[in-house]
Order: sequence, then C-alpha cells, then structure tokens
Amino acid sequence: MSFSDTLLTAFKRVMGRGTSIASSESARNAPPPVADSPDSPLSQSEKLEVEEAIRAFREGSLHWDPASRTDLAPSALPGSTRRLMGYLVELESGDPRRIRRLLANGNFKACVINEAERDRSLQGMHYYASVPIEGGYYLKRATEFGKEDWARFVDSKILTNTPEGLALRAEHFPHLDDDYERWEAARFCKIAAQELSLMVHPDDPTRISDQRARECIFDGYVKRLSHIEDEEGFKGILATIGRMSFDMEPRRIMHYADIFKRDDWPGRVVDAWHALNEKRRSEAEKTEAAKLERERVQLAESRKKVERQLSFVVEGEVLDISVHGWPKLEDPALRIPMFQNLKAAFARATRVGLLHIPRGRGDTMKAERSILSMAPRQLACVKNALWEDRMGIVGREDEDQWARHLISLLNADGRATLHKKDDVGRFVSLYPFEADLFKTDIEAEWMSCADVYQKWIDTDTFTGELARWIVEDPSNNTGWATSR
Repeated sequence: MSFSDTLLTAFKRVMGRGTSIASSESARNAPPPVADSPDSPLSQSEKLEVEEAIRAFREGSLHWDPASRTDLAPSALPGSTRRLMGYLVELESGDPRRIRRLLANGNFKACVINEAERDRSLQGMHYYASVPIEGGYYLKRATEFGKEDWARFVDSKILTNTPEGLALRAEHFPHLDDDYERWEAARFCKIAAQELSLMVHPDDPTRISDQRARECIFDGYVKRLSHIEDEEGFKGILATIGRMSFDMEPRRIMHYADIFKRDDWPGRVVDAWHALNEKRRSEAEKTEAAKLERERVQLAESRKKVERQLSFVVEGEVLDISVHGWPKLEDPALRIPMFQNLKAAFARATRVGLLHIPRGRGDTMKAERSILSMAPRQLACVKNALWEDRMGIVGREDEDQWARHLISLLNADGRATLHKKDDVGRFVSLYPFEADLFKTDIEAEWMSCADVYQKWIDTDTFTGELARWIVEDPSNNTGWATSR
C-alpha cells in the first residue's frame, strides 16, 4: 500500500467516526430505492465522472513521494490537500446520495477542472511532448519523467572537476570535442532540469508553460553565473556559451536554449554579476571597517586595563590592595611606572585595606591594617604579595586563594580589622575563633623570599631597587636596607 493510500485510510477513519453505526442502522430500515431518486445506483456517465475524478486526484495533486511525506498526519497536511482527500473519501464511499451531492458541488468541479487544466498544460510543453507516452502526461507521470533528468544532471557528478565528471560529460555530449563546451552544455541541462522540475506546481496550472520554463531557466542562469567570483572565469563562460549552437541532444531540454538569443542576454547576467560584486566589495569594506573598529575598541580597553593595573587607589589614607587576578604584565618596561605609582601610594597612605568578593562559595570579606603597626618583615611580605598580584604572577585562577593569603598576612599577629558580610548585607566583625583562621607564620613567609632579596638587594638593577624598597624599615634608620 502506498503512503497516500495509507494516509487516505486514516483520513477515512477520521471522517467516518461517529457515523458508521447510524449509517448501517438507517440502511437496514430504509425503503428500497426508487428509480431516479438520489439513492438510486449511479449511471454509467456518473461512474465515468467518478473514476476520472479519482484518477485526477490520485495521480495529480494527491501524488506524493512517500519517502518525504511519511511523517505527516492528516491534520498536518495543507488545507487544499485535506479538502481533496475529503472529496476522495466521498467519491469512494459507494453511497450514491453522497457522491451525487459531491458531483454537484461547485468547489469540487473547480478542483477537477484545475486538475484537467494542469494536465493540458503539461502535455502542451515541449519538454513532455517531445517524448510522448500513451495517455499523456499528468502530475505523477511528469514528476517521474523529470526525475530521470534530475538524476542525470543534478544529482550526478557531471559538473565536477574529477575523472568521473569528465567521463560523464563525454558520455552525454560525445559530439562536442571541447570540454569547456561540454561543461556549459551540462550546466544548462542541470539548470533546466532543476527549473522544469520545480515549476510543476500542483495548484496553479497557468504557471506551467514553455514560456514560463524559459523565464525560470533564464533567471536561474542569471542567478548562478552572477555568483562566479573570478572575472576571467566569468568572461570565459560567456564566451563559450556565445560560440555554442546548443543544437544537440537531449533536445527536450536544449529546446529551451533559445534563451541565449534573447536581446537581454548576456546583458542581464553581466549587470547581475557587477551588482553582486559591488555588493561583495561593499560587504568586504564593511567587514574590514567593523574589524578595525573592534580592534580599536579592544586596544582602548586593553590600554585602560593596563592603566588600572599600573595605578593604585588611596582613599581616606587607605591604600586599596584588593586582589583582582590581574593578567600577566607582558611589557617589562611597565614595571617602572607601576613601581613609582606603588611607592607614591604607600607614601600617601597610613593604612592598607582590601575587599574580597569570592568567585565561588564563601563570605565577602574586608580587612584593614595600619602600615606602622606592622612589623618590618610582615610589611615586606605584604608588599611582596601585592607586587606579585599586580605583575600578574597570581592570575585569575588563584585569586580567591591569594586574597585569603593577603588577609592572613595582614592579620598574622591578630591585630588586623576583619569584617564579613552577613545575611542581610551588613559588614560585621569576625568572632575571635573566625579571625584565628586568617593567620600565618610570618617567619616562614619571610624565609620563602629571603634568598631572592639577598640575591638582588646589592645590585644596581630594577629588581635590586624593588628589593631594597620592599625590605626597608622606614621607622628605623638602621633598618634592613642599611644593616643587611
């Protein structure tokens, strides 16, 4: 059983639901039909009319490709298709009264006329008339006929630059010695086969004609050739077409090659090609301009990020040493302005503080500490940790861990002011047992850096100057920078 038959069976079940019992009951109780009454058997002419309508619908608008329509339920079909299926249910019902009522229906008659007009339009086209078949062409036969040319010229590799493509072109156009001409003959057959198959519209027979076919093929050529980007290749194709006669097989298709004799050939193709290339050029300019603008914005944003990374904020004599997981500072020359800014910030500040909002779970923390209240080694460790963050040594991934480390350095001796944000958004002091979690061994921290300081502190280098500033004790004239 074909898909259309299967779908029609389902459609009949839907249409007949709730009426079968009543129909059988009325049939048992109904009196014998009177001659010429609506219930009398169909006449021979009526039977012929029914048979022709069924054939017209089944092999016309209700002809489907089962492979592409098996997913559609009756309710999902287009309205015009459901209407024709409803007519088919009535025609095959075997009920003379229902059939006669349908035969008298004006909409039904219009559909039958439409099917007949399409059949006449198909049979009037040279494409089909050149290969006559018994009974003539209707939608089903026309579709099957077109599939052969589709397979030859559309689905095949005839238009590929391969040995198989070369062989197919030689097979179909043996009388042409030039492969460039064979290629153009194959291109024409492909475009024509596509357009001829697509124009067999089931609902509008007036669109089926040789003239309409020529228009579709011509438009198809304009569309396809205008997309060729290589100018020399485009000109070469036009030159090849210009010297070809197209007086060759398959004549059912080559009949439409007279489009190349039109007054607007190749003018429309050339105009379309220039228009499309102008569009490409304009789009390329816009793309390039957009790219340059993105690069400009990215460069400006990058410069702002670097400026923020090099600068330090002091508000109310409190130097903000919050950890931000800065990117690695790629240009070594930028260390100098950053160091100068850091020294100037420490000179203006009396306290250091940080705010840390964890990226994952955890409390939002604030920590603050007087600079003078810190022991020299503790202050040196704080300076070193801040420098590593600003140089991008810490990185984004270790931001939370480094922030906790810096808080522990400030609170190494338990004298930092620590707060956390509570459930209602207020900052409250940590309990002593909570604050004890933020402590560290300053001597151990100092020893982890002492070798580096010892190596560079006496050198006349940037690193030496940085090391001397980190370890110096501003409150003691005999501090580390002079008593090492």
